[in-house]
Amino acid sequence: MAEFAETIVKAMEAGQPVVVATLVGPEDLASGLLGRKVVVADRSVVSGSIGLDTLDRRVADEAWKALQDRKGARLFCVSLTAEEAQLLDLKPGIELRLFIDPLLPPPALLIVGAGHIAQPLSRMGKMLGFLVTVIDDRSDFANRERFPEADRVVCGAYDKELRDFPITRSTYIVIVTRGHVHDELALKTVIASEAAYIGMIGSQRRVRGVFSRLRDSGVTEGRLARVYSPIGLDIGAETPAEIAVSILAEVINVMRRGEGHPSSLSALKKRVG
Repeated sequence: MAEFAETIVKAMEAGQPVVVATLVGPEDLASGLLGRKVVVADRSVVSGSIGLDTLDRRVADEAWKALQDRKGARLFCVSLTAEEAQLLDLKPGIELRLFIDPLLPPPALLIVGAGHIAQPLSRMGKMLGFLVTVIDDRSDFANRERFPEADRVVCGAYDKELRDFPITRSTYIVIVTRGHVHDELALKTVIASEAAYIGMIGSQRRVRGVFSRLRDSGVTEGRLARVYSPIGLDIGAETPAEIAVSILAEVINVMRRGEGHPSSLSALKKRVG
């Protein structure tokens, strides 16, 4: 059990989701089989075994599906081949039942910029269960008085602080600085990261300018295509709080694989249609 716990803790600390699959049935299995576990990450078993490599691979595939659809724990039934049943000393045609339990690290909301939109973003993000970090280069803005609910408030140069921040596949980055120069610097710093979401505020004209300069600096179209900008779901938001709702709705849409319409897509349709 210590091995499993260590594997899971390391994954959580690295922001990596894992799945624990436990053999729970049928109930008349030999006691040596019931309760066997595997830990799955990155489509493969990283710890433990159900008993056979072929069986472990099938369990890993199902565990990965459970992780991708984010629908929580489930029971998974797998029919053994005659050869697998013989190797495990089980009856031919037996069906094993496994409990698949996805473990997701707490999502991190990284707010770059501490202006008027960042405040409701931080409050709502915390309400939604995110670990909230706010970064700004102005001490008058990046402070505990303005962001009492945030887990971290960092005052420092955007590029340095973003390079030092542990961005993982559970990090959702929202760039809402006070101007396109800072937006561009922040985006250039994080665009190659493995963040689950990168969104940048700005008008269509401003976004086109930033993208053009990033292309000129060598940023690929594939990386630019990851960026949600203009940011947020298209709900007609106007006030800072409404814009924060729009942004977090888009973050949740990405996290839960929803079907809401991002403003960036609406902007693209307007430009081409």
